Amino acid sequence: MNATSQNLLNNYQRLRSRYEAGQLSQQAFYAEIQKMQTQDEEGVWWAVEPGSGSLMRYQGNNWVPVQTAADFGESSGVPAQPSPQQPSSRRQKVMPFIGLILSASCGGIWALYTTLRVGQGEPVDCMTPIIMVLLPLGLWLLSKPIDQVLGPVFAVRDNFPKPILIGAAFALPFVLGVICSSFSTAGYGAMRWTAILSILGAYLLTRKRQVIS
Repeated sequence: MNATSQNLLNNYQRLRSRYEAGQLSQQAFYAEIQKMQTQDEEGVWWAVEPGSGSLMRYQGNNWVPVQTAADFGESSGVPAQPSPQQPSSRRQKVMPFIGLILSASCGGIWALYTTLRVGQGEPVDCMTPIIMVLLPLGLWLLSKPIDQVLGPVFAVRDNFPKPILIGAAFALPFVLGVICSSFSTAGYGAMRWTAILSILGAYLLTRKRQVIS
């Protein structure tokens, strides 16, 4: 049992004691339990089922009990309650927008750079910035069906530590740039393929898939 799950159980015990002492109403008790949903360092969501006190771990698309309330004794009149709601996080909602802004900014900088080099005999590269904007936007808009298709891939990926995945995502553009440059030496072909493959690779490596309820 990790520190996150142990803290949840400790908080549950305190709330349970207050509920049984009449200091919390049933509605307030359930509301406080729902607020206790938390995510550990590995990205796993944890919660407690109010009625039984069972520790719940979000796995796949379901809450899975991982420990009974044996340590707390039998349920003392706390009515059963439906399983906790699927995890939600403000960070999960904000991160896609940050990614879109960063990608669009990189595309804008690249377009400006190629514009400044027009006098040196190079054409303006409009296609690469378009790829940098539209591809992440498409992945975001179609994230739910994409997550369903890539579910098995995500399951394998999640076996690796998050720092390694993030590091690999940052290294992708450099590695792919070298590889693509060896196959495409004319125009901006290498840059475009690097942009496409880097964006897709980063999605696979770092995407926190949406939970389908």
